Amino acid sequence: MDWLLNGEGNMYKADAGASTTPELTPRQRALVELFEALSEDRQREILAALEDKKRLDQVNRMEADLQELRAAFKKLSDSA
Repeated sequence: MDWLLNGEGNMYKADAGASTTPELTPRQRALVELFEALSEDRQREILAALEDKKRLDQVNRMEADLQELRAAFKKLSDSA
């Protein structure tokens, strides 16, 4: 009900016996353990670097998409 009223919580009722959190792989568990062993400052630095890398990946994907569009438009204009 909280989800419907204010967008918080789960959208679906969880089964009594079902776990709502997915199991972590060994690699994910190792990352979490290593991350949690770091100081708060180091954790913030790592999160900021990861966010920067994610943004850079998004920009690179957008650039590749734009290059594909440009090539498609050029092909269309050359054939017209």
